[in-house]
Amino acid sequence: MKRIEGGICAVPGVRAAGVRHGKYGLALIAASGTAAGMFTTNRVRAAPLAVTASNLVGGHLDGIIANSGCANAYTGPRGLEDARAMAKLLAGFLETDEAKIGVASTGVIGLSLIHISEPTRLLSISYAVFCLKKKKKE
Repeated sequence: MKRIEGGICAVPGVRAAGVRHGKYGLALIAASGTAAGMFTTNRVRAAPLAVTASNLVGGHLDGIIANSGCANAYTGPRGLEDARAMAKLLAGFLETDEAKIGVASTGVIGLSLIHISEPTRLLSISYAVFCLKKKKKE
Protein backbone atom coordinates (compact mmCIF):
# COMPACT_ATOMS: atom_id res chain seq x y z
CA MET A 1 0.00 0.00 0.00
CA LYS A 2 1.29 3.44 -0.91
CA ARG A 3 0.90 6.19 1.69
CA ILE A 4 -0.37 9.48 0.27
CA GLU A 5 0.67 12.61 2.14
CA GLY A 6 -1.84 15.43 2.58
CA GLY A 7 -4.85 13.58 3.95
CA ILE A 8 -8.10 12.82 2.15
CA CYS A 9 -7.92 16.03 0.09
CA ALA A 10 -4.70 14.84 -1.56
CA VAL A 11 -6.85 12.48 -3.62
CA PRO A 12 -7.78 14.18 -6.92
CA GLY A 13 -11.42 15.27 -6.98
CA VAL A 14 -11.91 15.07 -3.22
CA ARG A 15 -12.70 18.13 -1.09
CA ALA A 16 -13.42 18.02 2.61
CA ALA A 17 -14.09 20.42 5.44
CA GLY A 18 -14.90 20.00 9.09
CA VAL A 19 -15.68 22.01 12.16
CA ARG A 20 -16.00 21.29 15.86
CA HIS A 21 -17.97 23.31 18.37
CA GLY A 22 -17.63 21.99 21.91
CA LYS A 23 -18.45 18.30 21.86
CA TYR A 24 -20.20 18.49 18.47
CA GLY A 25 -18.59 18.24 15.07
CA LEU A 26 -19.54 18.23 11.41
CA ALA A 27 -17.59 16.94 8.41
CA LEU A 28 -18.45 17.41 4.74
CA ILE A 29 -16.79 15.37 2.01
CA ALA A 30 -17.37 16.12 -1.66
CA ALA A 31 -16.27 13.29 -3.96
CA SER A 32 -18.28 11.91 -6.85
CA GLY A 33 -17.90 8.27 -7.83
CA THR A 34 -18.63 4.62 -7.32
CA ALA A 35 -19.52 3.80 -3.74
CA ALA A 36 -20.33 0.73 -1.67
CA GLY A 37 -20.93 0.03 1.99
CA MET A 38 -21.00 -2.67 4.64
CA PHE A 39 -23.81 -2.50 7.18
CA THR A 40 -24.84 -4.32 10.31
CA THR A 41 -27.23 -7.23 9.98
CA ASN A 42 -28.78 -6.23 13.29
CA ARG A 43 -32.50 -5.45 12.98
CA VAL A 44 -31.91 -2.21 14.86
CA ARG A 45 -30.18 0.36 12.66
CA ALA A 46 -29.52 4.02 13.32
CA ALA A 47 -31.30 6.43 10.98
CA PRO A 48 -28.11 7.53 9.16
CA LEU A 49 -27.37 3.89 8.27
CA ALA A 50 -30.87 3.39 6.90
CA VAL A 51 -30.60 6.53 4.75
CA THR A 52 -27.09 5.73 3.52
CA ALA A 53 -27.93 2.09 2.72
CA SER A 54 -30.89 3.29 0.68
CA ASN A 55 -28.77 5.91 -1.09
CA LEU A 56 -26.09 3.36 -1.97
CA VAL A 57 -28.48 1.18 -3.99
CA GLY A 58 -27.43 3.01 -7.18
CA GLY A 59 -23.73 2.45 -6.40
CA HIS A 60 -22.82 6.14 -6.68
CA LEU A 61 -22.37 8.95 -4.16
CA ASP A 62 -21.43 12.59 -4.63
CA GLY A 63 -20.66 13.32 -1.00
CA ILE A 64 -20.84 12.39 2.66
CA ILE A 65 -22.02 14.45 5.62
CA ALA A 66 -21.13 13.26 9.11
CA ASN A 67 -21.78 14.66 12.55
CA SER A 68 -20.29 13.75 15.91
CA GLY A 69 -21.67 14.16 19.40
CA CYS A 70 -25.13 12.80 18.60
CA ALA A 71 -25.48 9.27 17.18
CA ASN A 72 -29.03 9.81 15.91
CA ALA A 73 -29.72 6.19 16.90
CA TYR A 74 -32.90 4.96 18.61
CA THR A 75 -34.60 8.17 17.55
CA GLY A 76 -37.51 6.79 15.51
CA PRO A 77 -39.17 8.79 12.73
CA ARG A 78 -37.53 12.01 13.95
CA GLY A 79 -34.10 10.46 13.39
CA LEU A 80 -34.96 9.54 9.82
CA GLU A 81 -36.18 13.09 9.19
CA ASP A 82 -32.92 14.48 10.59
CA ALA A 83 -30.75 12.10 8.52
CA ARG A 84 -32.67 12.97 5.35
CA ALA A 85 -32.36 16.68 6.17
CA MET A 86 -28.58 16.26 6.50
CA ALA A 87 -28.45 14.61 3.06
CA LYS A 88 -30.62 17.35 1.57
CA LEU A 89 -28.38 20.06 3.04
CA LEU A 90 -25.20 18.75 1.44
CA ALA A 91 -26.99 17.83 -1.80
CA GLY A 92 -28.18 21.43 -2.11
CA PHE A 93 -24.68 22.76 -1.77
CA LEU A 94 -23.22 20.20 -4.18
CA GLU A 95 -26.14 20.69 -6.60
CA THR A 96 -26.93 16.99 -6.70
CA ASP A 97 -29.71 14.64 -5.69
CA GLU A 98 -30.00 13.96 -1.96
CA ALA A 99 -30.16 10.24 -2.85
CA LYS A 100 -26.47 10.55 -3.79
CA ILE A 101 -25.34 11.63 -0.32
CA GLY A 102 -24.08 9.35 2.45
CA VAL A 103 -24.98 10.25 6.04
CA ALA A 104 -23.07 9.27 9.18
CA SER A 105 -23.46 10.10 12.86
CA THR A 106 -21.57 9.11 15.98
CA GLY A 107 -22.02 10.07 19.61
CA VAL A 108 -24.66 9.77 22.30
CA ILE A 109 -27.31 7.13 21.51
CA GLY A 110 -30.94 8.09 22.01
CA LEU A 111 -30.60 11.79 21.23
CA SER A 112 -31.88 13.27 18.00
CA LEU A 113 -30.13 16.18 16.32
CA ILE A 114 -32.72 18.54 17.77
CA HIS A 115 -30.82 18.25 21.06
CA ILE A 116 -27.97 20.24 19.51
CA SER A 117 -28.76 23.92 19.90
CA GLU A 118 -29.84 25.74 16.74
CA PRO A 119 -26.99 28.31 16.88
CA THR A 120 -24.44 25.49 17.21
CA ARG A 121 -25.95 23.59 14.25
CA LEU A 122 -26.12 26.68 12.06
CA LEU A 123 -22.61 27.84 12.95
CA SER A 124 -21.14 24.40 12.30
CA ILE A 125 -22.94 23.92 8.99
CA SER A 126 -22.19 27.44 7.75
CA TYR A 127 -18.51 27.25 8.58
CA ALA A 128 -18.01 23.80 7.07
CA VAL A 129 -19.81 24.82 3.84
CA PHE A 130 -17.69 27.99 3.69
CA CYS A 131 -14.51 25.91 3.98
CA LEU A 132 -15.70 23.48 1.32
CA LYS A 133 -16.53 26.35 -1.07
CA LYS A 134 -13.12 27.87 -0.46
CA LYS A 135 -11.43 24.57 -1.35
CA LYS A 136 -13.44 24.39 -4.58
CA LYS A 137 -11.99 27.73 -5.69
CA GLU A 138 -8.39 26.72 -4.91
